Amino acid sequence: MILFLSVLLLAARVHATPTPAPTVNPALERCIEADALLDVKLSTANNVAGDAFRFTTAGRIPKIGLQPEIPAGTRGYGIISFSHHAGAGGQSGMLILEPRYVVLRDGRRVQVMADPAGPDLVRNGKSKNAPGILQQMPLIGLAAGGYNALHRGKEVVIDKGTLLRIIVGDGLADASCYVVLPQRQ
Repeated sequence: MILFLSVLLLAARVHATPTPAPTVNPALERCIEADALLDVKLSTANNVAGDAFRFTTAGRIPKIGLQPEIPAGTRGYGIISFSHHAGAGGQSGMLILEPRYVVLRDGRRVQVMADPAGPDLVRNGKSKNAPGILQQMPLIGLAAGGYNALHRGKEVVIDKGTLLRIIVGDGLADASCYVVLPQRQ
């Protein structure tokens, strides 16, 4: 039986074709990244998925290719794509914002999207749990475990004026541009 499985494994290795290395399109340009400021205060205590929000571009975004110039102070709109309230057991709140478009003075809409390289793409609250080491101590661990099981986590609050990183256009979605992701440590 072992011999039969070994032969099958060897045959699979011989017939396996190596996967080609991904190619990089040298003509691919970097996506247009910009800063925007949130116009409203958002919170997992009050807002749910599907709620709309407004933002304003922080600076002028120059005309590049087919994408028109976007003046500083241009109003934009988005939705909350995910919202989770804080809960018992130290479960923290979570909020994900999805910027959708900005509206130019002539009424045209320019698509935007959240910058995946942005520092705060997903906002999480704090659990406020007692440190895990306390749960290992006699008697103190019982109290710490009880506290961790019963208390509520912290809601997420994003204040008005918070900086949002956006990408102008939908080039990232159709792979016609790229962003540089931060290095994980």
